[in-house]
Amino acid sequence: MKKVPIAVVGSAAVLAAVLFFIVIFNVQKVHNLFAELTTTQEQFQEPQEYIFDLNILENILKTADTISSKRYATYFLSSEQKQLLTQIQKVSPGLHTVLQELAQGDHKWLFIFQNSNELRPTGGFMGSYALLEIKDAKLITITVEDIYDADGQFTGFFPAPEGVSQYLSSGKGLRLPDANWHPDTEKSAQQILPFFAFGNKHNITGITFVTLDFAKELLAFLGPIELSDYNTIVTQDNIDSVLRSRRADFFPGSTQKKHLLSLLLTQIRLKLLSLNIEQLNALFTLVAKQTQTHALQFYSNNQAIDKVFTTHNLRQVVAQKETAEYLYLVESNVGINKANQHVERNVQITKEGTTRTVTVNFSNTNLPPQTSKLTTAALDTEDQNTTQVQSKYHNSYSNYQRVLVPESWLLESVVFDQHTFADTDIAAETIDT
Repeated sequence: MKKVPIAVVGSAAVLAAVLFFIVIFNVQKVHNLFAELTTTQEQFQEPQEYIFDLNILENILKTADTISSKRYATYFLSSEQKQLLTQIQKVSPGLHTVLQELAQGDHKWLFIFQNSNELRPTGGFMGSYALLEIKDAKLITITVEDIYDADGQFTGFFPAPEGVSQYLSSGKGLRLPDANWHPDTEKSAQQILPFFAFGNKHNITGITFVTLDFAKELLAFLGPIELSDYNTIVTQDNIDSVLRSRRADFFPGSTQKKHLLSLLLTQIRLKLLSLNIEQLNALFTLVAKQTQTHALQFYSNNQAIDKVFTTHNLRQVVAQKETAEYLYLVESNVGINKANQHVERNVQITKEGTTRTVTVNFSNTNLPPQTSKLTTAALDTEDQNTTQVQSKYHNSYSNYQRVLVPESWLLESVVFDQHTFADTDIAAETIDT
């Protein structure tokens, strides 16, 4: 029998032991990663002086980085865990930066909910918002308000831009609900923040714009949500009608809409906390697609955070080189209705020599609201008149259409339903980028 040197056997044993402890260490790291996710979910359900500790997310990212840097550690993961690890790695560098910046000092972050059934330049009419307060890397409070609540606290005056001044301002200048009028999301965000500052909501670090389209996709993913206080089940099909409030009925300080929205957000949060790893993977994919279509957009006045957003194209940008050809079509619903739910358009652009012709065909398939004798009898005279007016004009889509082109281009004509507009009917404006 061939003798094997003891030294070699000893070295092999030591090496095996070292490898064993390295593997065990990283198996523990793997376990910790997914334990962190579980802990995160459980933490929300326990009484806390704060809602969430952002340091937990930072720890998850660090653990994921450690695992990914050691290939053999991933051998112990299931296919779903590997996929989740890959998803985390995709967002890790940028999210590291955001978390590190938010861990320093006090911050406020706005989530503005935009109704894409009433189109506005950044995605839709701003109906509600949630204000998150962060202190020492801990999420302390989430306050949900109607957009008119903040607008009612604003006593200043901002000149209304073209379009708003003619159709929306009623001589009152630019107000908060219409402040997302600039097609460049950064410019609109910078216009929105002063309204909150004047309303005693200072030091807001950033804004996330959330459209109704994203809310519908999220509800399609999570399933119906029951709001027992309102005897209502919210689905992707009825969320708009459930959250819609008649603007004529609003007065600053009213609570019904924000209470309903607060309950809905709480139920959504609880459902998110119950997701398994396979569902978390699907959620990552859903959010990624929604950011690509800008159903979710992000802005921050913190340069380090905002660099992450611009690097990953996380908002709508109107930017161009002087030598480039470009053409932007910007729609804005000024009819104060939700006509866009059933409005489609087809765009054709042709070029002949130096002349470009843009043809937009709109299709409006909205139906007038249905009312019964019972519902009509329950309304007072003013409400009946309002309902009649809404029924009469419900099919209409009043669109303030803007076409952004290089300043050197000349407009030859604008034709609508075979009617040629005079130059005096067309407003020319310069968009800052």
